Amino acid sequence: MKILIVTTNVKNITEDIETGVWLEEFMEPYLKFLENNYDITIASPNGGISPVDPKSIKDEYKKYANVLNETISIKEAGSSYDLLYIPGGHGCMFDLPDNKDLAKIIEKMNENKKIISAICHGLCGLISAKNKDNTPFVFTKTLTSFTNEEENETGLREYMPFLIESKLKELGANYIKKPEWANFVVEDNRLITGQNQNSAKQLAKKLILKLENNG
Repeated sequence: MKILIVTTNVKNITEDIETGVWLEEFMEPYLKFLENNYDITIASPNGGISPVDPKSIKDEYKKYANVLNETISIKEAGSSYDLLYIPGGHGCMFDLPDNKDLAKIIEKMNENKKIISAICHGLCGLISAKNKDNTPFVFTKTLTSFTNEEENETGLREYMPFLIESKLKELGANYIKKPEWANFVVEDNRLITGQNQNSAKQLAKKLILKLENNG
């Protein structure tokens, strides 16, 4: 199985507020993919270092985190994968929503009936992609993401270019959610999404099941 994980290069929201990828959302699926000996490619808009949000660092993940120092660019990555996975963290809100190379990968993988997955803020990476009829990729799809209520609780709402829940609804997604910080994963055919970092382990398990059943 070939896996593409797309993450962020953004390290700061402001000079004083650090951000990056939320490590648990990256690591839980990544470690499951490793366990299954999948071929994993990690990409970011510019390649190189994908910073980790300092608030998300846990000792159990530290020994693996160096893989985030060596990403390739999304442009280099291509679309020949069985699964695309986009973890969240506030960083991706600033460099994934308008990334044309990522949109092309999503469109091609969707056309080829491959699995597409994102969690939390990572769903911002889906919003520029289109279906063949030029509707948004997320149009009518049942999904979840980081909620507006959860964003309010982070204290970072004012810095966000948009609210991911609101944007997905605006694009015509069938958006569903559970209460704040619930473990919640939604599967809609080949699209699998998670609400927040507490959903990462369950999402990882679902991705493995989906890959093995599709394989």
